[in-house]
Amino acid sequence: MVDHAGGTADGSAVPTIAELLTSYRDRTGYSYKDMARKVRDEIQGSRLQQLVVAPPKAFPERRTIELLAELLEMPTATIVLACAAGMGIPVRDSSSELARTLPPGTDKLTVEDRDAIRTITRALIEARRDEMAIIQAWQQQQADRPPINSPEPARQFDYGLAARRGTPEKALMFRDVDAALEGPDPDPDAES
Repeated sequence: MVDHAGGTADGSAVPTIAELLTSYRDRTGYSYKDMARKVRDEIQGSRLQQLVVAPPKAFPERRTIELLAELLEMPTATIVLACAAGMGIPVRDSSSELARTLPPGTDKLTVEDRDAIRTITRALIEARRDEMAIIQAWQQQQADRPPINSPEPARQFDYGLAARRGTPEKALMFRDVDAALEGPDPDPDAES
């Protein structure tokens, strides 16, 4: 399975060149002709389609690899490994998928640029960790909830804890989910 960044489900398995091209096409909506135009038609659209449809029989020439790297906005090393994987050579890469898919030229970024990228990356990782904590707490609450017909009252979810671990919107989302599962509150003004 290839995600939209071009990586496979197994983080260490290198995607094939066909998988990278297909992922790029799906992500951008470009046709093979559009993709060829992006690299000044130095690679024909029919050649790009051929790389997707049939595994390469021989290793591409150096210029083709450079153009594929330019087209897919990935390091040439990633393209070389993807071509090898496309030829059936089992290739593994211990670097992260993010590192493998960074566009060429990232080594020319300033120290300040790299620090900014690291800061943003850390913030995203922390946000995902917090989001997972809220989801796990909600899942645990659902698992601990007594069956619907049980005489035991349902344990209340600690929305304050959820709000501290994530955004207030997420806490409200979980409150709304619980309310939907429990049904509407009885109308206090209704006649009994």
